[in-house]
Amino acid sequence: MRDLPPGWATAIAPLEYSGPGVEDRGGHRLLRHPPHPECRAANARVGKAAPAFKREDLKGQEVSLADQKGSVVVVDFWATWCGPCVQSLPHLNKLYEDKKAAGLKVFAVSVDEEKEKVAPFVAAKKLTMTILFENDE
Repeated sequence: MRDLPPGWATAIAPLEYSGPGVEDRGGHRLLRHPPHPECRAANARVGKAAPAFKREDLKGQEVSLADQKGSVVVVDFWATWCGPCVQSLPHLNKLYEDKKAAGLKVFAVSVDEEKEKVAPFVAAKKLTMTILFENDE
């Protein structure tokens, strides 16, 4: 992949999307975009360790990011009511399915306030990646 200017981000783009900044990579399309001004805090963490967190999964088991040290981990925040989030989940799940044998871990953190909607949504979408819940903090 080409190097990006500092602060630029990479996201998985839908396969039907094409346009500036899109690259095909092994069956996945990557969308590269410049940093948004509101992303400065996240950009300040580039190259640094991710903050530790613990979240509960769909089965009520606690998952800790610290326990994943040494693994490649993708963390995505989403909600059932967020259209772009819903569109990206199947692509993120495909990435997980394609790379899980190589050790990739994907944690999709739901920020839904109505947690009871998440499990049926995940089942309907046939998502196999790890689904976590945002803390109520």
